[in-house]
Amino acid sequence: MARAPALDATILDRLYKVIESRKGGDPTKSNTAKLFAKGTEKIAQKLGEEAVEAVIEGVRGRKKDLAAESADLLYWAWTAPDGRRAKVVDSAPARMPGYVGVVLTAAAGARGRADALRARFGVALWDEMRVQLPLGVAVAATAMLIAFAAEEMGLVALALFIAPLLVTQVAFRRYAGIRATYLQTVRALARVTEVGGYVEDGHAHRVGQLAVAVGRELGMSEPDLLELEYAALMHDIGQLSLADPIPGGATVLASPDDQRRIAELGASVIEEAGVLDRVAEIVRCQGWPWRGPGGEPPVGSRIVRAANAFDDLVGASADSGRVTTALERLRLDTATEYDPGVVEALSKVAGRGHAGRR
Repeated sequence: MARAPALDATILDRLYKVIESRKGGDPTKSNTAKLFAKGTEKIAQKLGEEAVEAVIEGVRGRKKDLAAESADLLYWAWTAPDGRRAKVVDSAPARMPGYVGVVLTAAAGARGRADALRARFGVALWDEMRVQLPLGVAVAATAMLIAFAAEEMGLVALALFIAPLLVTQVAFRRYAGIRATYLQTVRALARVTEVGGYVEDGHAHRVGQLAVAVGRELGMSEPDLLELEYAALMHDIGQLSLADPIPGGATVLASPDDQRRIAELGASVIEEAGVLDRVAEIVRCQGWPWRGPGGEPPVGSRIVRAANAFDDLVGASADSGRVTTALERLRLDTATEYDPGVVEALSKVAGRGHAGRR
């Protein structure tokens, strides 16, 4: 069996020479020769289309499709007229380390987040790459388009491409502000049960922090952690429907039927928002035992269930004996009520939290 040619930096030179050799060829026998014959406008149009498709595949996270679209983009770049094509080829080796830079930037960000938030490095790195890769592809594609357009349009091309980037930056900042406001609104809504005397003061906040920490310990991604935090903050919202509040708001002491009813009512309230369906599902399934007739609930629901029970038993206390007793009780119920993996992650998080309080 013949061995495949080695993939190294010289492959770019070899590919370029093949494309160059087709110039002036018979358009009826070579697609590349046909492209050369159609002229600059057609090549520029296709280049723009391939750049957009490469960015789309990068955003979707489909690696194989991104590789294919990137190869198409490079091919169309090399079919550009002589002056612009030479600039792309000459700068290709200089741009190649940029891909390494994207990985290193993502790795550095992941390391910092992993240390600061006690997240798993592998999960943090994947979250960073999910953001960095589409951005890197978009920047590279935009830079190539600017280089080609500058030959014909001069500095006007720079303004033409930078203006949308500035608009995108402004839009992203507004999105970040809206997201922060959204979280503040959820936190304010979670306080309703505390102000109404249904649960202890600070309960929703503590459960939210504990659930997110347990989720990180289990390797959940940032988007999943955000939904988990929303669900944990609003997990007791269904208690507002109770005619007689549970003493201390401790749903861990309520009957299974009452737990499921509170969870169902809370999910119904959250569904009214129209945009938090997955959060509502987490809240609804928190009333289910880990192993029961309804099947295994989502991991977010299992985390909220355990975090809520722990805080119902411990509250704001820093007493190590109380923490140990609560964890032992949860472990005794891992046969049916609580996921043993979640309880062990909770034990680690609670141990770190108690050590930090002393």
